[in-house]
Amino acid sequence: MKLSLIITLGFIACIVVVLLLGKGKGKSNSDDSMALADYGKRPTHPNFPRVVVTIDGCSGDIDATIKSILSQSIQVSEITTGVSDEKSKQTCEISNLCKSVLNRYKDPYNKGTVKSTFERELEADTIVVFVKRGYIFTDNNELKKFLDKWTPGAAVETKNISVMNGNQC
Repeated sequence: MKLSLIITLGFIACIVVVLLLGKGKGKSNSDDSMALADYGKRPTHPNFPRVVVTIDGCSGDIDATIKSILSQSIQVSEITTGVSDEKSKQTCEISNLCKSVLNRYKDPYNKGTVKSTFERELEADTIVVFVKRGYIFTDNNELKKFLDKWTPGAAVETKNISVMNGNQC
């Protein structure tokens, strides 16, 4: 009798845990959808018709970098990265949320991230922000501040971020 009671209670506990985990996953997907919907309502930068953010490398948390981009006060035209880290032949793994906003491009001629990005971006007024994978924007206006500092005569370069156009590469 005691054994069947313990088995029954264990079975009920397993069902409750599975139901709670299922609700957590649904909430996360809902939160992701809400975050993307909110991001889609944000304005673009007032001075630049096209801003592309390119995330470079495989070392560092790309999900954290992308989520920090999505938390910025301005919306960018595209978020990109390479398919893999060619030096280590490592494939970059990313979450489903980040896959939904990230465009992954190959570099078939091994020209490197900067040159291959500007070969795709043919518009002269496109501004490209190169971000080191793993970097997290801490202030929701940080990306806008970097773009505001950029001028046609001087690219913006820091340890983790570079802002430039095709004439500056």
